[in-house]
Order: sequence, then C-alpha cells, then structure tokens
Amino acid sequence: MTFCYYLASDQIMKPWDGPISIHLSRTNLHIPGFDVPVQFEIFNGLEEDWELEDLLQYIHHHTAPYNVYTVQIANLLNSQE
Repeated sequence: MTFCYYLASDQIMKPWDGPISIHLSRTNLHIPGFDVPVQFEIFNGLEEDWELEDLLQYIHHHTAPYNVYTVQIANLLNSQE
C-alpha cells in the first residue's frame, strides 16, 4: 500500500534546514477541491506519531510570521500495487 500526502499553502513554503525526519518533495500538482496551490508531496512518510509531530513543527515554523495562513493537507491511499 502506498500513502501519499500533499501539502498546500497560500504562502510559499521553503524546504527547512531544521531537524525534520520527513522528506518533502517539491511538486506543482493541482488537486480539485484545494483552495491553494499544492507545494509538497510526502511519499510514505507519515506512518509514525513522531513524523506527524515533525510535519506540525514544519508547518508551525512557516506559519509563525503570518497573521493569517491557509494550509491544506490531502492523503491519497493507493492500494492497487
């Protein structure tokens, strides 16, 4: 089974040089229903609680300077392997 996560935002998100255990791959996919551009794909990287905590820390790092910030996350599960 393959898990893909897509991270979208209304602000430019940059790769972070801080401690992060998940691999963010830059992408320019369009996902119907998203209000903001998809910026990163995470391939099979959010299976443990600590990986989710790293993602939250990454998002918090980028949203801290802004008063209003939109982030959308989608999870695509592919079971046809």
